[in-house]
Amino acid sequence: MEPVNLHNIDRFFDRATMINIKEEQDKLFEEQWMDAYKKQIGGDHYQAEIQPWDAIMAWKLDPWLANVVKYVQRHGRKNGKEDLQKALHYLEYAIENYDKIKENYYVR
Repeated sequence: MEPVNLHNIDRFFDRATMINIKEEQDKLFEEQWMDAYKKQIGGDHYQAEIQPWDAIMAWKLDPWLANVVKYVQRHGRKNGKEDLQKALHYLEYAIENYDKIKENYYVR
């Protein structure tokens, strides 16, 4: 089966919903999802033991703090000080807009 992307995601979900056995659905999803872990577009700066997207998902971060994690994690492998400045920029925005971000992303 071809990897899932924005162009074929409808076919992926159509096939997944036609499968009635939960184990087969889980296997199908895992096979397609794991392809994303095997590749990186443009460089190797995210080739680390802990991927930023894993931390972002586990910690349920908003987009601004997600970018802080991303830039801090990659700074030593990509843009150095510039990535730390980008992380700081996102953190400053998150602090300045804390109440609005908290309301939209963390208060349920």
